[in-house]
Amino acid sequence: MMKTVMRASAAFVVLLLATPAVAQRNATVLLRSGERVSGEFEDIQNDLLYLRVSHADERRIPVADVALVDFVGGTKGIAYSEVGEARGDDLLLLRDGHSVKGQLRDVVREGGGEVTTAGALVEVIFRAQDGTEHRVNLEQVARLYFGDFPESLDETVGAQKPAEQRPPTPEGAIIVPANVPWVDTGIVVRQGERVSFNASGEVKLSGKHDDLAGPAGSKTGRIDPEARMPKSLAGSLMGRIGEAAPFGIGDQTTPLAMPASGRLYLGVNDGYLNDNSGQFAVVIRRYAARR
Repeated sequence: MMKTVMRASAAFVVLLLATPAVAQRNATVLLRSGERVSGEFEDIQNDLLYLRVSHADERRIPVADVALVDFVGGTKGIAYSEVGEARGDDLLLLRDGHSVKGQLRDVVREGGGEVTTAGALVEVIFRAQDGTEHRVNLEQVARLYFGDFPESLDETVGAQKPAEQRPPTPEGAIIVPANVPWVDTGIVVRQGERVSFNASGEVKLSGKHDDLAGPAGSKTGRIDPEARMPKSLAGSLMGRIGEAAPFGIGDQTTPLAMPASGRLYLGVNDGYLNDNSGQFAVVIRRYAARR
């Protein structure tokens, strides 16, 4: 019915309580919009999450809008390593510290009525990535992530990204951020002049954790029909002289003959730049004309 699961530990043991003594079903639901809704978790069925906000107010929230259901911390003070693990498949965290990654299959309520009877057993059914099915008492659940946790919500939950460890920038390199259209190198070239580009670094082309590119382009081999060079790999390094058409550079270091005369610009080949991050460092070398 849904997708959710986590990394299954070899020591993972499913413990089912026949009759929970204390119902611990108060939860905070974090929506992908950043909104929080708190109440008593009741059920998930027909792609809707049922949350009892008050006696007279039952919310029915589309599962597609849900990023996280938190039974222990109100979706605050969460570690960056945890939300990083939740970027892909659904993630189930248990109160004893174990986790399962994979796909949420169902939520089953004892009795099957429209209203969960006080003290009735509620089970979460997960299928792990290795195909193993786990049936977990809801009282054992700490947090439930509904896959591809948005980076835009990291600050909302207090997840602080560790300082990036970038290699030293080569001396004299020009920095090309992935989220700007063009970088003016300050260099004026002549048509036919030979110029070499030695590029390094990595950029991220969207909110997806694996949508990465080096100077040669997308590491998954994808192209972007909306990019300035739609037939070249998305994220690849490209150049432009004045207002002329862009030309591909990539990770090649062989000197290129400049296709026109004018000011040289560098950019990242992507159709939508606002969600990009990272940068390339490019060392440019000009060669004397051959005689």
